Amino acid sequence: MATHVAGSPDWRCRGCGQPWPCPALRAMPDPASQDLLPVVSALLTAAIRDLRGRPGGPDPIDVVRRFLWWLPLSHDEARAIALRMR
Repeated sequence: MATHVAGSPDWRCRGCGQPWPCPALRAMPDPASQDLLPVVSALLTAAIRDLRGRPGGPDPIDVVRRFLWWLPLSHDEARAIALRMR
């Protein structure tokens, strides 16, 4: 996992070049047990800021769902998180 880290401002994995969190990170059996929530939460605000203004870029709700892939978030829950994080 150490090589699969986020690279700002494009939020691609520095290890494999895929959108972060990359498939290698997403393949972890239990992300919650790896203490990813604090790491991802710390990155989420910057990712929303960096990605939302790009032409064709994701909206903040999609960024939340992308970064918190292991949580079963409804649209409204992801929207609430996005509003708090920006």
